[in-house]
Amino acid sequence: MQEAFDWLKPSPFWAPNGADLSQGTFYRPAILDYATDDFVEAFLAEAGAPSADSLARRALRNSSEEPFKLYQPAHGRFYLLCATLSCRQPGLPDREVRLAEKESTYYVLRRVTGNGEYGWIAEGAQAGWQPVGPNPRVVLTGEERQPMFRAPTGTQRELRYAYIPTTSRDSGLGDLSDLPAEVIETVIGEPPPPDDLRLFALESRFLAQVQPSSGTSPLLEADAANAQRLSIYLLLDLLDYVDTFLPATAQHLAGDTTVAITAAESALLTFLASTAALSGTTSLRVLLENVAAHRVTLDELGEEELPAPFDGAAYNLAGRTLDEAQWESTVHAALTSVDAATGRTKPQSSLPQIQPESGEQYLIRCVYERPQCEKVKAWVSHPTEHFSLAPLYDPDAPARSINIALPSDLSLGSLRKFQKGATFIMSQALRDKLKQIPLIKMTDDDADVSGLSLSYICSFSIPIITICAFILLLIIVIVLNFVFWWLPFLKICFPIPKAAE
Repeated sequence: MQEAFDWLKPSPFWAPNGADLSQGTFYRPAILDYATDDFVEAFLAEAGAPSADSLARRALRNSSEEPFKLYQPAHGRFYLLCATLSCRQPGLPDREVRLAEKESTYYVLRRVTGNGEYGWIAEGAQAGWQPVGPNPRVVLTGEERQPMFRAPTGTQRELRYAYIPTTSRDSGLGDLSDLPAEVIETVIGEPPPPDDLRLFALESRFLAQVQPSSGTSPLLEADAANAQRLSIYLLLDLLDYVDTFLPATAQHLAGDTTVAITAAESALLTFLASTAALSGTTSLRVLLENVAAHRVTLDELGEEELPAPFDGAAYNLAGRTLDEAQWESTVHAALTSVDAATGRTKPQSSLPQIQPESGEQYLIRCVYERPQCEKVKAWVSHPTEHFSLAPLYDPDAPARSINIALPSDLSLGSLRKFQKGATFIMSQALRDKLKQIPLIKMTDDDADVSGLSLSYICSFSIPIITICAFILLLIIVIVLNFVFWWLPFLKICFPIPKAAE
């Protein structure tokens, strides 16, 4: 006889004598709502109590056509998935999960659209939300799984529960090129980047710094000394880029020409020696080769002067020109050739979390997996009630209570009694910088001691720092009020009666 199992609502919620056995909700896992940081301990205590009343009150139910929202931990809300795994036998006995046979219980999060359910694939070429198909009671290959745990009840049965994370559910781990250009412009606020985001990194880290397409750059705004140092750092950044994406090319720049490279990489090295890569009498390839030979020294430079020849005009990139289109085509060809030769896939990017759209809904299905079985390897539950995920700044979200007590006695006698517990360690270099600000004097004696490099440990009073931070906050809010007009919505103040002092 084939064994069969069912995921049911938590056993403490069952009606006496199986009165609710024929109801659809009997086969629906529950989502429990907690408003305390020790929610797991609270759940275990309530699950083990003789009465299920307090646990049942936490179950979320949709009372309207709109799904309920799950808020974030920042709102002070935490959610647990809870269900009973039973054998399909008279009395619905609990099913014991045989860990020794590699059985497991977990759940999968599904996004619900008009076309059905979508499962979240965390890694690989199919990363992102993928359609489940006509039968939703299956698990996709590579679908993200969240483990479920065992909890005893006060009725000698057991529950299966799991934490439901409510943040970063829509990080969009897909390639930017998969999104329409207008969507990217809306989310990021800029035109869509190149098809290969490695080219976008090249542009932002080097090309746009040397020759910005519009406006200016820190290199062009810096004085001569700082422009020289920034130029060296830009060359180091370019070497880091080549190291990361074209390691064989980087080895050639470092002097090891025995390493095999592709034809496109060889073309890139030739391009680096041309004025299209960088104008000037000394080619960019020569500059990179020299920087690579002294990389350790240049990486460890602090405030010291640049050593020769890196302090010369040949290494100053300010005012130099380059052919951005030829840069992109040449580097793209080299990247593509290395991808093909090594089997490397184009790296994926993580989009900023997009504001959840209205109507976007999710559900959860519990899974009991039995890898040792030949016929049914996974028993997938009916769905939970549909829900949505609230963004961080949801106007309906509850406010987590944060109480910060400011000192009440501000007399000098009281302020001097506060312990100075916030400690800052200042190096000689930082002291030298602070000396350039006339209003700041960190010690009574800022004079240099011949032959010594002095560091200071300065301790500050946290209550006084708190008062200053509070006053600065109010000043900034008031100054910006003429733009935002937000003062009426900033605060609610209640008087607290105290005896006169």
